[in-house]
Amino acid sequence: MSPEAGTLEEDAFDDLLDDDPDGALALLADMSRATDPRLRALARQLAARVMVDVA
Repeated sequence: MSPEAGTLEEDAFDDLLDDDPDGALALLADMSRATDPRLRALARQLAARVMVDVA
């Protein structure tokens, strides 16, 4: 989702969510268990926002 470790391109994720919602949510679940603590935290924050938007 990003060219650099520890970052997350939210625009790219939004595009993926529009094109392939199941794939995007699966990727988000995988990223929430990443070994990189910064990426893991960003993924969890994004997951909270995505779930609120869906609800």
